[in-house]
Amino acid sequence: MLNFLIKDVPKRLQWIRANDPIPEELRGWNYLSIPVRPRAYFGLGVSEVAYRYCDTFRDLWLRRRENLKGEVPDGSVLNKGKIMHALLNNAFRDGLDIFRSARTPSKAMELALQLSRKRAKELGNGLYGKAADFYLTWILSFITTLWLQQSSSGDELSYFAVKTEFVVDGSPLGLSNQLRIDAYHESGVIIEYKLGNGEQENVERYAPGLAGYALSLEASLGMPVEYGALVFISDITSRPNVKVSPVYISPYYRRLFLENRDEAIEVLMRATPPPKASSCSQSCPYYRYCNQR
Repeated sequence: MLNFLIKDVPKRLQWIRANDPIPEELRGWNYLSIPVRPRAYFGLGVSEVAYRYCDTFRDLWLRRRENLKGEVPDGSVLNKGKIMHALLNNAFRDGLDIFRSARTPSKAMELALQLSRKRAKELGNGLYGKAADFYLTWILSFITTLWLQQSSSGDELSYFAVKTEFVVDGSPLGLSNQLRIDAYHESGVIIEYKLGNGEQENVERYAPGLAGYALSLEASLGMPVEYGALVFISDITSRPNVKVSPVYISPYYRRLFLENRDEAIEVLMRATPPPKASSCSQSCPYYRYCNQR
């Protein structure tokens, strides 16, 4: 499932990069200069800034200024996304442990089945059966891929170069000092998992988040980070549809992320909350606070 992390960057993205290079002013290591330098430091999360769940950032103001806790029902998309991320992280971490310890495929299957029930019980809530099947699909796929690569080349090191739940300090950009990237390959590829389909409008929605992580990595590591991938997973099921969308983290996405960050900071510096969004989604965790009358 992680093959795309160690393959060459698609030629199409290399061509786009050659024709739309990233100017020095948009590199994360320029965090002391505008436009990368923030006006204030609130320890923001990338998702709070990049994805604009609320057009006016009213949800951000309510969370940060009034310390209100959003409502995320068990059956909501946000809750399912949270469960999906936890199951994936556990599957990759547990898969590495099994790969190193299990001597036979039958033993690996036994351990994976035990863990699938355990992880689903921990995380599944009302999705126990689906969560167990989803976890089992991913952990077995990961273990199988590791075995195949080792048997063909005798070298699995490229997979150990992939770090899941990779922590990066985004504080120089006014972001959290504990940002967590879903997965990061030491070659400089950022990976993010999203629940849903991989239609272009969703790629465009989530790509600025990759820019936020890229800028933070550049600020922390001092090395260029220019490519990422969005992995869209259709649902928590034993056979989800999976689509990988490679992304060049272009000047456009970087500017868009920085503009969103600056607007979010401006909102948090106000004495009063911003107005309601023109289109207020009932799936927003803060819907009740804005519409209780």
